[in-house]
Amino acid sequence: DDWYGHGSHTMGVMLGDDAAENQIGMAPGATWIACQADENFTDAELFECGQFLAAPWDLNQQNPDPDLRPHIVNNSWGDCGQTYDPWYEAVISAWHALGIYPVFANGNAGNCSYTLPPGLNTVGNPARSGNVTAVGSTNRDTDAFGQPVYAVHSNWGPTDNLDTVNPRGFPDLKPQVVAPGYDIRSSTQDSDTQYERWYGTSMAAPHVAGLVALMWSAAPCLIGNYAVTETIIERTATPIYYEDGSPATPSNYPNYATGWGEINAYQTVVTALAACHYLPMIAR
Repeated sequence: DDWYGHGSHTMGVMLGDDAAENQIGMAPGATWIACQADENFTDAELFECGQFLAAPWDLNQQNPDPDLRPHIVNNSWGDCGQTYDPWYEAVISAWHALGIYPVFANGNAGNCSYTLPPGLNTVGNPARSGNVTAVGSTNRDTDAFGQPVYAVHSNWGPTDNLDTVNPRGFPDLKPQVVAPGYDIRSSTQDSDTQYERWYGTSMAAPHVAGLVALMWSAAPCLIGNYAVTETIIERTATPIYYEDGSPATPSNYPNYATGWGEINAYQTVVTALAACHYLPMIAR
C-alpha cells in the first residue's frame, strides 16, 4: 500500500504512461523497483530500504542479490537540518560502489518553516551530501525572455559536505540542477485513472531520476558513471541566473538557488549519445 500517495506521484513522474493520453513520465519504458519505509518513516526503515536497494532480498528477507539492484534511486525525502549529518552516507557510498545513481530532493521551505524564498544554507539531509545529485524546483512561469524561473518553495545551498566525486569548481554547490516542481500532474494511489497536481522538490527530483534512466537507455556506455552523467546533465541545463547573495557566486551562475539551471532532456540525451560516439560531439 502507498499510504500517502507520495510514492505513486513520484513514480508517475519517472515513468508513468497509460499508453493513451496520460504520458506523464520522463522514461516511460523503464522498469522499477521500490522500497517502502514504514508508516512512521523512521531512520531505521530508511536505512534498511537503502540496503535493500543495494542488494534486493526475497520476501523472507533472505538471499540478497546485488544483480537485482536498480540503476538509479530517486529519494524524494529528507530533513530540515542545516548542518551535514552523515547518517545515510554509508548507503550513498555503497550505491556509488555499485554504480547506482543517487538523486535527492533539495527540500521545501514550507516543510521547514522557512521564509519564501528560504535563503542560503537551507538544504536538508541527505540532499546535503556532497556526492549526490540534489534537485531544486522551477515553477510553471517563464521570464520575459522565455527562460525558466526558480520556484520560491525550493531550499538553497551551499552544503558543508564537499563534493569529492564531481565538484566542477563548486564543491559546495546545492542544488546541482533544478527541474519542474510546481503544479505537476501525475498518478495517485487511489485509481489507475486518477491524476493530481502536486508541487515540491519531491516532484522535481524524479524528473532527474527519470532523465538519468532515459540517458542510460539511449547511451548505455554511461551506465554506472556518475561523474560523466552528472556533468552532462549540468552542462546541458538551461542557465537560470539568480542573485543568491553569496560572495562565492558573484556571477549569479551557478548559484545556490538553481545550481547549473533547469534540466533540458533533449540536449542531455543528445549529448549522452555523443559521449558514446553515436553522434558528433556537440560544441559547448
